[in-house]
Amino acid sequence: MPDRVVYVVAKAPRVGSAKTRLCPPLTPEQAAQLYRGFLLDSLELAARVRDATVRVICPDSGMAEELAAIIPPGCDLMAQAEPGLGAALEECFRSGLADGHEAVAVIASDNPTLPSDLIEQAFDRLAQQDVVLGPTEDGGYYLVAARAVHPSLFRDMAWSNETVLEETLRRCETAGLRADQVRRWYDVDTPEALAELARRLESLPRDCAVHTRAALSAALPELPAPSSRPLRTALIIPVLNEAGVIGRVLDEVPRASVDRVLVVDGGSTDDTRAVAAAHGAEVVRRDERGYGAACWGGVQEAQDCDLLVFLDGDYSDPPADIERLLEPLRAGTAELVLGCRDFAPGALPLHARLGNRLVLAIIGLLVGRSFADLPSYKAIRADRLAELDMQERTYGWTTEMVVKAARRGFRIAELRVGYRERGGGRSKVSGTIRGTLGAGYKLITTAVRCARAPLPRQPAGNA
Repeated sequence: MPDRVVYVVAKAPRVGSAKTRLCPPLTPEQAAQLYRGFLLDSLELAARVRDATVRVICPDSGMAEELAAIIPPGCDLMAQAEPGLGAALEECFRSGLADGHEAVAVIASDNPTLPSDLIEQAFDRLAQQDVVLGPTEDGGYYLVAARAVHPSLFRDMAWSNETVLEETLRRCETAGLRADQVRRWYDVDTPEALAELARRLESLPRDCAVHTRAALSAALPELPAPSSRPLRTALIIPVLNEAGVIGRVLDEVPRASVDRVLVVDGGSTDDTRAVAAAHGAEVVRRDERGYGAACWGGVQEAQDCDLLVFLDGDYSDPPADIERLLEPLRAGTAELVLGCRDFAPGALPLHARLGNRLVLAIIGLLVGRSFADLPSYKAIRADRLAELDMQERTYGWTTEMVVKAARRGFRIAELRVGYRERGGGRSKVSGTIRGTLGAGYKLITTAVRCARAPLPRQPAGNA
């Protein structure tokens, strides 16, 4: 028996009761057919999760017979004892664990382009977390995963409103449960969202969401034009004891180029957080030490953003180059942009440069592509970063990103950017030969591990 089980919460695609918020522009008949496509595609993406059984649960027992005629062979339909969504979620965890599965994930049935990788990431994070949620843009969640039954998360919940995720996280905290989140995804509950789905499908492989595509083909002429929402950008600055320079860094940030400026503090003992806040940044406190941990903390905080820029808080990366790094992402010509350093005199010691070259040479041998630098200054599409399932929490963060992105065939651009002497203090890594040797060893072992790891499947959706 597989160790994991994925439940898909579903209802029958009845005319007049399925996706009625899409009427108009759809007719009730078109909306029902579209939901049928959503459901079948959701079951197929769930079936791609490795080592997992797939089951369907219906909160309305009166629809069970209709659903049984639709779901594919080998996918069990579970009868629900009590009505309601909360009861359905609780029953999924009770039955799945009682049947001997070690972990349970429950997903909605109206996310036809959801990458199955996100479900796998949720399962993987249960090794350190009690509950993992997949947030939606409307304040709910499309996924919940756990290794135990937690009734307090589902009982007496006011569903279908914008506070469901917030309330669930509050209940996790009250119950002493460690909670984490995978990437935010979107619901298709409005005509505008439906048009956006149609736009995203144009850039995805033809074998992605085939049932949804078929249902949409006849309805496309009736849909409104997709919204032209500008891409939101977050600047993420990891810091540790940079009170003397972080203000200068923030003063140079071109605020018109970014929507959010996040200074992620890994436990500073000086006034870094106060200075950052005084210069207009959002301060994120991260209890876990490490460069990668700080970067990851910023990613988690910036889930409402489409593009992510990373730069160091020691004044060595000139913020004026942000717009240049973002241009290839906005133009659609790259998915990861590396700001390769043009070193100013004295900006980086010789031993650190030699170590960087050695690591780059090894990466080139491992992935079959050469790179000019492993920079702290970089920009990436948030949805593509989510596919990489970043695990490094120390110096190896950038190495992991580059190696995994290269192996997945990302379009990677390299741009020359300035790199100046840090504004004060001494680097925790390159400031000493011993620190450089330790960091180099970490980078090399990270590169080898990421290059040898099984390559994840291309996800079903990465628009």
